[in-house]
Amino acid sequence: MSLEQEEIAYVFGRMGSTKDKLGRVSGTHIELRGSGLLIEGAKDRIEKAKKYVRILLAQRHGIVDVDPQDHPGDLTLMQIPTDCKGFVTGRNGATLRIIERESATLMTFCRTEKAM
Repeated sequence: MSLEQEEIAYVFGRMGSTKDKLGRVSGTHIELRGSGLLIEGAKDRIEKAKKYVRILLAQRHGIVDVDPQDHPGDLTLMQIPTDCKGFVTGRNGATLRIIERESATLMTFCRTEKAM
């Protein structure tokens, strides 16, 4: 999967933490090779990893739009009131990262078609 230069550091994360999280959540092995990601695993898992990378990269540009039909069996949506987002995120995103790590999930604030 090819990445733009400015996307590489974002996907890699601090000491590879984001790349490793994407691999853990998708059930793949991900390596950064030059300006691209090498994603190894079963075909369906590779497709999930690519989908998760696209979601991650969409976060860089603001609101993430998610179509629930694109995520059969791997999406749970929760409505979080705007004034509670800080509690869910935690200081510098720490709470969100703890939940992701403990439950092997990828979490993001998003908008669905119903909300668009």
